[in-house]
Amino acid sequence: MSEKLFLYVDILGFSGLVRDDKAMADIFDRIDHLNVHQDRDFGVIVFSDTMLVYAGEGWLSAKSQAVMWLIEFAQDLFYRFVGIDRHFRAYLTMGDFTHTKKEHFEAYYGEALVECYQKEKTIKAMGVFMANRLVAYSDIFRTTPFDDDCHFVHVMQRLDEISSPDTTYPLPTCVVEGTDLDWLLAYDVIYLRNIHHHMTDVTLDQYVREKYLNTWAAIKEHHPSLLTTLEAAQFDPNAICKHNWSEPMARAGTSNGWFG
Repeated sequence: MSEKLFLYVDILGFSGLVRDDKAMADIFDRIDHLNVHQDRDFGVIVFSDTMLVYAGEGWLSAKSQAVMWLIEFAQDLFYRFVGIDRHFRAYLTMGDFTHTKKEHFEAYYGEALVECYQKEKTIKAMGVFMANRLVAYSDIFRTTPFDDDCHFVHVMQRLDEISSPDTTYPLPTCVVEGTDLDWLLAYDVIYLRNIHHHMTDVTLDQYVREKYLNTWAAIKEHHPSLLTTLEAAQFDPNAICKHNWSEPMARAGTSNGWFG
């Protein structure tokens, strides 16, 4: 076996959809259009509710770049799922992994797969998580400690352009004017609105609600003022800054949106 940088993605709520052919087809269609399939330096395996992405051995000498790309692949899926309010939990690590093509089937196995499978099941939240030993290589995406083993990865990068611990809202000047930022932030607002809706839905099983609550808490640790403001404004993006958000919000998550 050989050591590889490895991303494990578990699509959540899958068992409740298996009898819905239309929903299943939509999920797999979105996965099929991910940017990762265009990059031959990365291997992809999809089976049932799981997707594995691993970097070729050459990336071990460029770990920071590989970590960036693997998170960007997860980020791509994240935004493609916003419009249908679907969620996943991804875990990024480094370890032994082998993927070979036999005459009649493909075989894949290794310590990295076992580590991700076991660890991912213990994380009561959603989003992207990274083993502590890889955090030093994440120089593009910000992270915050989640538990003793891993960090939460903040894939909504555009929030950093409008948020800091001491930011007050609404912003005095709207930073989205004359940019494409509103089309991107619309997805983030919708995602946060979805998370908040589910975490406050008392009809949901407490075990399910806990995942949404912990996800909200992980994001709020990095963006406290922003999330407090949006929550108070019932997720009206005008609370961020005064702007015509109608079209970006309407198109986000549709075939006419930024991410399709």
